[in-house]
Formats: sequence, C-alpha cells, structure tokens
Amino acid sequence: MVFARAGWSDGAAPLMNATATAGVMRRILKRDLLGLGTNWGNPSDDSLRDQYSTEFFYRFQFSENLALTPSLQWLVDPALNPEEDQVWVLGLRARLTL
Repeated sequence: MVFARAGWSDGAAPLMNATATAGVMRRILKRDLLGLGTNWGNPSDDSLRDQYSTEFFYRFQFSENLALTPSLQWLVDPALNPEEDQVWVLGLRARLTL
C-alpha cells in the first residue's frame, strides 16, 4: 500500500505552515503492517529550519479493536531543537476502538 498526505496553513499558530508525507506499507501475516514513511515540514516561524523525518514501524493487530505500533523515527534538522542536526526517537502507539 502507498500513502501520501499534504497540508498547509497561512497562519502563525500551527507549528508547520506546510507539510508533506509519503510512504509504503505491507501487510504481514494477514493482519499486521510493516511500514516506512518520510516527511518534510516548513515551520511557521521563519527563524526555524525545515525539518525532515523518516519513520519505520510495525503495527501488531492483536484484535479487531486493539493495535500496538512500535516505531523508530529519525529527525533531520529538528525544527524545535536547533542545537541538534539529527535526533532518534523510539515510539509506541496504541489504538483502541469501541
């Protein structure tokens, strides 16, 4: 599966004035998903640099209503951390539907 998303704003309130995301996912074992996505963001504050990120994730679909997704993210030129050129982030998302 291929996915893409883009958004923009003219205001100063959002963190990013423009953002674009694209990636691919593959179904594993009929229910789980393996995915890789990349993102670009242009901050609304002109003093901040553009941010790029890549995320690798695996979604464990335990039941129809419960999924856990561990991920590894790599941020290049993180907009809100100008002292760092790159940052690695481990993540865990949970989704519960009723």
